[in-house]
Amino acid sequence: MAGTPQPVIPPALAGDAGPATDKGRLLAMDSVSPARHWIGLLADSEDLHVLRFAEDGQVPERRKIAAAPILRGSTPLADAINELCSDWLQYSPATALVGAGLNALLPADTAPAPIEVPFELAPLARLLRPIRQPGLPDLHLLPDFAQNGILPGRIDHGTAALLGVRSSTDEADLLVGLLGEQHQWVRLDRQRVRRLVSFITPSLQRLLSGSADQSADTPTDTSADWHAGAFDFGLAVARGEEQQAGMLASLGSPQALVRSGQLAATEQGSFRHGLLIGHELLGLKRMEPDAAPHCPVILVGPEDRCLRYARALQLFGFEHVERARQAAERGLWQLARTLDHGAPEPAG
Repeated sequence: MAGTPQPVIPPALAGDAGPATDKGRLLAMDSVSPARHWIGLLADSEDLHVLRFAEDGQVPERRKIAAAPILRGSTPLADAINELCSDWLQYSPATALVGAGLNALLPADTAPAPIEVPFELAPLARLLRPIRQPGLPDLHLLPDFAQNGILPGRIDHGTAALLGVRSSTDEADLLVGLLGEQHQWVRLDRQRVRRLVSFITPSLQRLLSGSADQSADTPTDTSADWHAGAFDFGLAVARGEEQQAGMLASLGSPQALVRSGQLAATEQGSFRHGLLIGHELLGLKRMEPDAAPHCPVILVGPEDRCLRYARALQLFGFEHVERARQAAERGLWQLARTLDHGAPEPAG
């Protein structure tokens, strides 16, 4: 895509180890200036991640801890942060803490209200909400983004990634697909978050497959239960005249196609996946009728899922589709840098 720089790709969060030993932690701190560094906090559906940023924005060290005890209330967020990075904090008293996706880990009376769509991303410092945590430096938190109305939507874990995508391209008009537990599509007009459209495609896929596994909606392309031809068949049905009957009519078709010999029994999951993605993209095109073919699309999510959506989007008429890597890290770094230019003081 013209004007889009290729991002530096640091190691993925998925392969992170847990908290290091004390000896390992002390050795790792040799490269850190005691005067100043930045700690970023990110939460996803399973873990709380901490990232130590160097002065050039690279991440020399990262750690994670299970989020479940924090969500249950048995471990306060401040205790979890101390467990993860107390050595970083002790080594550098001038540390700045910046976080995103943490609303669900805070008590209801502490969590900041979401920022309502539409809104302007600039200046970034205006978006941060200072939160005081016992025994810690002030935590500068990016709240969730929410769209109210008849079709409400909310971005929690994807807020930092959205900032990272925006900072990585100079394209004025942009469509961002955040492919997480839910799929959120965000239309950006320069620095303005214009619209948010949410789909429950992963949850529906798990329900139809009879699996509670969060990765069940995206089997890898090399797995025995994945069939690319059946996936394309599902996309074609969603794009064809039959889609006028609606998704509820087409969801019952795999069994009938098996009985008629047009689909193998082992191909039903891949066919259904193509069908669901196809109907999701039909809905997206209805909500954003002027997006295809020229609006660039940036996808954030697991590689297999992004590759599948890129294939589908191109079939649906989107000419420019690519995947953003480590977008959340870039977004957190953008936020951390704003603290050097002044950030609001915590209330209280």
